[in-house]
Amino acid sequence: MRRWCYALAVVLVAHGSLIRAENATAAAEEQKPCKCVPYYTCPEVDASDERNKNDESIQCENFLEVCCKSPHSVSRRQLAPSRPSMKKGCGYRNPYGVGASGRRVTDNEARFGEFPWVVAVMTSEKPAQGGHSSTQTENTSKCGGSLIHPKVVLTGAHCVSGKEANQVKIRAGEWNILDDDEPIAAQERYVERIVAHEDFNGGNLFNDVALLVLSKSVNPAENIGFACLPDQEYSPAPGAWCYATGWGKDVSDDENRSQGILKKIGVPVVANPDCQDALRNTILGKHFKLHQSFMCAGGEEGKDACKGDGGNPLLCPLPEKQEVFVQSGIVAWGIGCGKDETPGVYASVAFFRNWIDEEMHRLQLDTSYYSYSRNLGISRNIKS
Repeated sequence: MRRWCYALAVVLVAHGSLIRAENATAAAEEQKPCKCVPYYTCPEVDASDERNKNDESIQCENFLEVCCKSPHSVSRRQLAPSRPSMKKGCGYRNPYGVGASGRRVTDNEARFGEFPWVVAVMTSEKPAQGGHSSTQTENTSKCGGSLIHPKVVLTGAHCVSGKEANQVKIRAGEWNILDDDEPIAAQERYVERIVAHEDFNGGNLFNDVALLVLSKSVNPAENIGFACLPDQEYSPAPGAWCYATGWGKDVSDDENRSQGILKKIGVPVVANPDCQDALRNTILGKHFKLHQSFMCAGGEEGKDACKGDGGNPLLCPLPEKQEVFVQSGIVAWGIGCGKDETPGVYASVAFFRNWIDEEMHRLQLDTSYYSYSRNLGISRNIKS
C-alpha cells in the first residue's frame, strides 16, 4: 500500500509538472509577437495589399510564410483572408504582388504576379520523334515573352530562330524558374506554330518579332493576365521611366548566372537619334545606323537587360493611367550589360502593331485582349 501511494504521488507530481510545462509553453507562445504560418492562413493579411499587420521584423524560413499574430487577437469577420480580384482589361500591374509577399525581394526583383502577362519561353535542342520535346531537354529557359491572347505569346524572333514549334513551350504565371513552390501554379503550354516576321534578319536582328501560337489556351488567373500593346507608331516620350523584365543574367553577376526570380529594372526611354549617337561611341563605330524597327532604353550604369532576357517585354506606364502598363519594346540586343551611357536596344512593338494585328486576323484570333483603347476606354491621336 505504501509503495502504491508513493507511485501515485510520483505520477501526480509528474502530471503537475507536465501541466505547468504546457502552461509555460502556452504562456511563452502568447508572449511571442507572431508565428510563421502560410500567408494565406493569416487573418491579418490583406492578400491584395502586402502592407499588412504582420510583424516584418521576424523572418520566416519559408518565403511563402508570414509572421502572423495570434488569431485570438482578431475578430471573427477577419478570419477569412481576402483574395485579390482579377482586374478587367490588359496591362494591369500588381504592384504589391498577388497575395502577401512572405519572401523579401530586392529592388530589382518583381513580386509574385506583379506583371501577370510575362511568360518564360522554354526550348530544347532537338524535337522528340513524333511529338514534343523530351523531358530531359525541354526545360531550358532561353527567353521570355508576353501573353497577348489566351493562345498567343509575343516574343523576339531571335528566341525561336531555327526552332521547330515542337521544340518550344511557354510557362505562364511563372515567377521563380528555379523553384516550383509558389502560391499559384504556373501553366505550361506547348507551341503548335511559330509566326516570325517575314523580314527578320538573324544577323542584325532587324524586325525581331514573332508570335507563338499555343496548342491549348492559357486560363486567366490572379497571376496570369494579358499585355497591352501600343497603337502603331506610338512610343513613350524620351525620359519616360519603364521596366525591363526577364530571367537573364544579373548585370552585377560576373559568373554569368541567370536569375531565379523574375527581375524588373527601371530604365529611361532614349530617343532613337540619341541612342544612335551613343552606340556610335562603342565598337559599332561612327557609321552605325539604328534600324527603324528598334527603340532604346537605359544608359545608366548597372541598370540594363542582359544575356537571357531576350524576348521579354519593356513595360511603360500610360501617362493618363499609371497603373496600366503598355509593352513598348521586346528585349533584343545591347553592347555589354549596364554600361554607362550605352542604352539597350529593343524591338519597337509600336512599329509592328499593324503586323501583329494582321497576323492575328489571319489566325482568326481576337485582337481586343491586348488593345488598351478598347479595354480601358482610352483613345490615342498622338504620333511620335
